[in-house]
Amino acid sequence: MTVVGYDVEFTNLAKYGSHIIDTDRKKARKFEDGLLLEIRNVVRPIRLATYAEVLDRALLVEQGLEDVRRIS
Repeated sequence: MTVVGYDVEFTNLAKYGSHIIDTDRKKARKFEDGLLLEIRNVVRPIRLATYAEVLDRALLVEQGLEDVRRIS
């Protein structure tokens, strides 16, 4: 699943778990947990504070991986 697809799915399901992800930081950590391993391994060590930052970085990493695959 792409990061955009995961974001849509995560956002749809997040409304049912609002008591679990009641802060932006918790939402960011939960979102990280569901990322593909190769993306999560790049994003998680940075410890971004907000969901928007994690989403933005995940999209950048995904694009970078796609560029590498395309060139290879």
